[in-house]
Amino acid sequence: IEGMEQLVREILSMSKLEQNIFKIQMKETNLSNLIETIMKDLVFFASQKEITVINKIPPNLYVFSDNDLLEKAFKNIIHNAIMYSPQGETVYLELTEDSKENQIQIQVINTGVQIKAEELQQLFQPFYRLEKSRNRNTGGSGLGLYIVKQIFTSLSINYSFNNVENGIRFLVTFPQIK
Repeated sequence: IEGMEQLVREILSMSKLEQNIFKIQMKETNLSNLIETIMKDLVFFASQKEITVINKIPPNLYVFSDNDLLEKAFKNIIHNAIMYSPQGETVYLELTEDSKENQIQIQVINTGVQIKAEELQQLFQPFYRLEKSRNRNTGGSGLGLYIVKQIFTSLSINYSFNNVENGIRFLVTFPQIK
């Protein structure tokens, strides 16, 4: 029943995003604090899987965005990085400021797993899940990354998702507030 309730919440959230019902509340957001807060909520989950989280989050980097929607998106991204990493692997969180390009980037990299190139973009489709049998064990509705895509699209945020040498990288780029 708990899984069904979560699915219903995700479907309602997805529906609101698709219909642009969310009232976007753009304001100055401390991205550093937001990521730190999310990690406090997920640290126990990571420790249960013996996942090491390496956090390179400098203080007080601000973006102009919707705090609540960003929290929902990054919670999904970081939770997925932990959930789909094999036991004992590492998740890297890095927030960087590029003054020359006037932007802030956040990278979430999880090690020990890669995704076939032809499946990378499909991950952002509603209800799409890799290895259906594996997801029966890990749970998930197949809506998490779809919701992330809808949030980033509604907020005009650039993102990419790709395989790197020893894992998967989710990269998000924001214009920097001066």
